[in-house]
Amino acid sequence: MKGISLVLCLLLIVTVSTAVPVLAETIDQHSSVAASAQGETEVIEPSENGGNIAPTEAGAQNPYNGNGVIYFDSTGTGWDESASVSIYIRSTQGEILPWGSRRLQCSYEGDGLWSWKDSNGYLSSDMQYSVLFTNNDSFRQTYELLFTTDCMGDTVFCTGKTFDYYATPRYETAWRNHPQYQPVLYITESGDAIGKSCMDSPYKMLVTFLKRDLMTARYQNDKDDQALLDYLAEKLGLSDIEVHNAIKEANVLVDWKPHAVADRYGYCVGSYYLVGSINGDNSGINNVHQELKFEANTASDLKLGGIRLLKGDSVRVALYIGTGIFYLYPDGKGKEFVMEETGVYDFYLKPYEIGNPNYWYCEHSAALNTSEYPLGDTDGSGSVESTDAALVQRNLASIGTSYSDTELLRGDVDQNNSLELTDVTAIQYYLANIETPYAIGKAFEL
Repeated sequence: MKGISLVLCLLLIVTVSTAVPVLAETIDQHSSVAASAQGETEVIEPSENGGNIAPTEAGAQNPYNGNGVIYFDSTGTGWDESASVSIYIRSTQGEILPWGSRRLQCSYEGDGLWSWKDSNGYLSSDMQYSVLFTNNDSFRQTYELLFTTDCMGDTVFCTGKTFDYYATPRYETAWRNHPQYQPVLYITESGDAIGKSCMDSPYKMLVTFLKRDLMTARYQNDKDDQALLDYLAEKLGLSDIEVHNAIKEANVLVDWKPHAVADRYGYCVGSYYLVGSINGDNSGINNVHQELKFEANTASDLKLGGIRLLKGDSVRVALYIGTGIFYLYPDGKGKEFVMEETGVYDFYLKPYEIGNPNYWYCEHSAALNTSEYPLGDTDGSGSVESTDAALVQRNLASIGTSYSDTELLRGDVDQNNSLELTDVTAIQYYLANIETPYAIGKAFEL
């Protein structure tokens, strides 16, 4: 009986001994608490980056050079061994460890040099990160600097410059041996672009700014909407069509229009044009004249005014996307207007209100007397005079007059629906009794 008891005791001891490692492995993998080297208990904070901070096994080598160490030369900051300095690292997926974690504490090496070692293999060799350093006593910080694990073993140093980040100066830094990794490009709430290289998508950065900070920037920045977005587009390397799409995605009203820079086809990418059967020409979407482009009217709409159309003409709006291609706005089919009578029309487009069935509409201009008038009689006085040429010139110089855009089109002697220097010259030739190819001074009827 005693022999049986002894055997049972031995079996129990063996069973317990073999079960302990399994339980320890379970705690090591799933518990948020681990024992420190000093026998104390330290909280291991959870990550928000989708598992990229999984620790390496004890004694394993880091998969990158420099033994997993990042150095920081604080010369010029006044930080010394009496300071408490921490590192902070994030990727586009989130922070590798929460702000303030003891695992982000740096060690002082002397002579203003600090170090942090990625002993647990939080960093991945296939990702890009940003790093900054904080003096936990004075709360002064460096500005974010891009890096990958190729930079491990290298030293971050202060350039002597600062960035104004949310009205707080931060030290600009750089890598001694990896200058290609530069300060993170960021849009502040006041609409200033600081830094040099994008960590996130430039397009997404602009969308976020428009949604979150545009109203604040309007109060804090002396730029109007056009100047502000042109400035940000240049800093972010975005095209006009990308800016337009960002405005649309952010669903905000912005007083901005694409740059009127025509491509080799003569049209402006990102601009809206009137297309369709115009003045009886039924060539469809290809019948797009360069001058039939919508221009900014207010902060919420675009306008194309003074367009002569014949009864039965049908028109739509098309967005020019480049290389001679137009897209019927907004769904490839567009909304058609068929003219019920011959006349002059003003068209209005609200490109950011697609859900509104009245996102584009036209108005028959009542300002222009559609009866006969002398061609070139800009002011409607009944005869062509030097004042008519002067009115066209004032319009070209964007100098206001007492006449509407539609009324001024009486000076459009070449009948291309646009006032140009050609019209001025032709009227002046007519007054000097020089022959022109236009029927200036003769009765004209729409």
